Amino acid sequence: MRGERAIGWAVALDTAMRDDKYFGDLRVGSIVDALARPEDARAVIGAAARALTGRGVDLIVSNQCHQAWQDALRRSGFLEGPSNFIFAASKKLAELTGRYEEIHINRGDGDGPIHL
Repeated sequence: MRGERAIGWAVALDTAMRDDKYFGDLRVGSIVDALARPEDARAVIGAAARALTGRGVDLIVSNQCHQAWQDALRRSGFLEGPSNFIFAASKKLAELTGRYEEIHINRGDGDGPIHL
């Protein structure tokens, strides 16, 4: 929120890992999905990160495709690391989405935030 106006939203997870091959026993926060105007992306990332930090997570991860969201994460202190997340479109989906200048697809779409 900015004053009385909603500027965006985020979907976040707080997951207590147990013997995870990547995270061991850490409590992992994930910013799974978010939507806002590019100029508000940093504020939305910041709000999601504060909410997760307030819950006591040890680490926060996010996979973002759009440059504005990647920039917002960097400007908010996030570091870039390796990812095993990939987006692949079927021919039909590529035809449908190719009609638009921009679309919003994120980890929350498709198979969702599995293993987080």
